[in-house]
Amino acid sequence: FDVYLRELVKWNRRFNLTGIKDPVEIQIKNFQDSMAVSKLIPRRISSLVDIGSGAGFPGLVLKILLPQLLVYLVEPNAHRYNFLCHIKRVLRLAGLEIYKGSIEKWFSEFENVWRTMSPLYISRAWKKPEEVVRSLASKNISPDSGIILMLGAKGVMELVQLVPVLKVFDLKVTGSQKVILTGEAGTRLNVLLQR
Repeated sequence: FDVYLRELVKWNRRFNLTGIKDPVEIQIKNFQDSMAVSKLIPRRISSLVDIGSGAGFPGLVLKILLPQLLVYLVEPNAHRYNFLCHIKRVLRLAGLEIYKGSIEKWFSEFENVWRTMSPLYISRAWKKPEEVVRSLASKNISPDSGIILMLGAKGVMELVQLVPVLKVFDLKVTGSQKVILTGEAGTRLNVLLQR
């Protein structure tokens, strides 16, 4: 993770890849936050799609932690996409696909992936939780896949508000995790949704 952090700090000076610039804060609010969610990924999952990957949080971090996963990073921003490609080369990561475009375009171009592989979808800051569920629930969300939502400090309240939408799409919370980040960085509620 040292090389990843060093490159991120360097690229962040030229391009606004993340709102967080301080290396210590990046380690806590981006790396630690992304690492924590790895405990929520079911063992049987073989592929993961990170929607709105940004500078690789959480998808790239999860790929490094769980090298057996086939990971797709979907990122529409050109600078962030270029950074992700750079890090893939520098770290020599196999089983990592980076797509420049929207998730809607990815779904169109990679229909064979999501229809046959039933990947796990993850989103940290792509859209509001209800919009994420509505956008993804029509895809191949099987008992062998699912959606991980990384909710903020008000995660319990957000989850309660999601209940009617979850019922519409026959989704259930099959795993949850409260994450307390180091220092004053706050808390997060991660939830795994499955059929």
